[in-house]
Parts: sequence; structure tokens; C-alpha cells
Amino acid sequence: MNTWKNLRRSAIVGLFVLAATAVWFGWSHGVDQLDAQDKSPMLVVDRGVVQTAATKSPVETHPLTAPLRLAKRSRVAVENLDEYACRFANRDEVKGRIYHHQAAVKFRAQPHSVYMRFEGEHVGREVLYVEGRHDGKLLAREKRGLAALVGTVMLKPESSQALSESRQPITKFGMAHVLQAVIKQWESEARFAAEETVSQYYPSAKLQEMDCQVIETYHPIRRREFPYYLTRLFIDKATQLPVRIEQYDFPSRPDATPPLVEEYTFWDIVPNPGFTEADFDSRNPKYSF
Repeated sequence: MNTWKNLRRSAIVGLFVLAATAVWFGWSHGVDQLDAQDKSPMLVVDRGVVQTAATKSPVETHPLTAPLRLAKRSRVAVENLDEYACRFANRDEVKGRIYHHQAAVKFRAQPHSVYMRFEGEHVGREVLYVEGRHDGKLLAREKRGLAALVGTVMLKPESSQALSESRQPITKFGMAHVLQAVIKQWESEARFAAEETVSQYYPSAKLQEMDCQVIETYHPIRRREFPYYLTRLFIDKATQLPVRIEQYDFPSRPDATPPLVEEYTFWDIVPNPGFTEADFDSRNPKYSF
């Protein structure tokens, strides 16, 4: 009996990984004209991004005025999506360690619903969350290993167990949520003097076969009201959807590389695919709950 209890406890700990990953860029009138301009410096990032050149922006009212305008334009595009299928990857720093996960996702805005089937290292894992169901808890199921013996577990989305490997709960999953967080951040930071923020615009970046524009902002002066040192927002030119958000903490020294703390990427996006209730039903015979 004790052996089974120990086995169950170990398996449930493994399943916390499941729940943690279920969470889950001139300005002014010349923004659209910058697509044809390529000047130094370079945007140097990995994870599927082709290097691209930046254009410096003439200051309008504030360096964050134009980034906010582009972000809000993107918000209109994503708010037109009632639902979508996509592939999703996240990289989150939790207690000094970076966790990376990737999944195929079904998402519905109302009620907030997320189904995830994991790929790669965690292939076969499944997570389901539907607002208003299952006592507000998410369902998680491991496909292999000891945790598979336990079956489906239910966890509160904002519990310490569910967030052991993620900075955001599944209740805040989705392009609209992560974009709104950036907009709220930039609106708050725009209250401070212009010299405390630098913005760059990268008109031609490529991410997972998508042609993107990238807005980058950073703060040369550290202030406790600035939650991040550097923020990058990638917007798909064809759809205006926010397809990647990167957040970096302040470097430990002026010459040090700023550490990545959050990164969320959406690709292979299928807008409004016409999901049915079965797509978010734990009794779906294609699911393992």
C-alpha cells in the first residue's frame, strides 16, 4: 500500500510539468513606409528568427507612442478570432531555470477554453481547461512513464504545483492575453520620461516562415516600475497577429547579456476553424483523459 502511495506521489509530481506548461514589436506617420528600409544595427535572436536590420525612429511624443499604436492595431486583429488552432512554444524562467515546452493547441475565447497535446520531449501529454467546468480546475494526463499510471489529475490553474515550471497560468493563455499584457506594460512605462526608454523597429524579420515586423523596447536606466529590461513583440505582416513575445530581465552588469525570462511563440495558426463542443470535452474519444 505504501509502495503504491509513493508511486502515485511521484507520478503526480511529474504531472505538475503538464499543468505548468499549460499557460502559458520613422514611427509617426511613416511606420508603414519603413518596410522597405534596412539599416544597422542587427536584430540577433535565435529560435527560428532570421537576422534583420533595424530602423531608428524619430521621437514623436514618446518612444512608446508608436509601439503602442502597432500593438493596439494587432489587438484588433486577434480580437477578431473567436477561436484558433496553432502550435505553441514557451520558454519560462522559474527559480533560475529555463523550462521549454511545445504543443499543438486548440483555443476558444468564450468560454476561455484550451486543449493542448504536447510534442517533442513531452510527447503525448494532454491538458484541458474550460472556464466554468471541472470546478475551475484543469485536467492533465501523462502518456508515458510512472505518471501515466495515475491517470487524469485535476489542478487549480494558479496553484504552486501548476506554476512550478511556468510564469503564467492556463487562464491567461492565448495571443490576446499576452499582447494585452505588453500593451498594459508599455502604457505604464510611457508615464516616465522619454530618455528612460529606447525603441527600435525591425521591418523585415522571418519567424517560422512568417514575414514579421518586430518592435523592440528597452530601458537604459533601471527603475523598479519597469518589470523588464527588454521587450520584443513580433507581428505577422500578413495577419497582424502577435506571434511572439520575448521578455528579458535587467542584466547583472552593463556588459552582461540580459537573461530571457518569458517567451511565447504561436505559429501554424488556423483562424476560426469551426470547433465543436467535442473539441473541449474530456470525453472526446480522441483524448486520453
